[in-house]
Amino acid sequence: MSAARFATMPFGKFKGQLVAALPDEYLDWLITIELRPPLLGAVRDEYHRRFGKGLEPRSIRFAVPAADADLLTELVEAGRRGLARKYHPDTGGDPLVMTHVNMLADGLLHQIERGDRR
Repeated sequence: MSAARFATMPFGKFKGQLVAALPDEYLDWLITIELRPPLLGAVRDEYHRRFGKGLEPRSIRFAVPAADADLLTELVEAGRRGLARKYHPDTGGDPLVMTHVNMLADGLLHQIERGDRR
């Protein structure tokens, strides 16, 4: 049995849930952020079990020209702010949608920071 079968999430909206029970989209996001052991091992094991050997998220990948990184970061953050006005729970929005918006924006920003360049 893999570590993911018994590991639980120590943070976030899935706190206390088994890594093996996490939704695919959340697991995709977890694989893109910096985690500490033993959670790192559990997330990798579960990702491998579900999607094969690659550790790249299944999400769309794109090249970021170095000259456009700052502008693209600004664009992503502006989009996040705009959607927050619509979906944030404090303004009557859906917390699940807001969480998804944040996960997607964080994934894009991580890709920009990591330097996926042409």
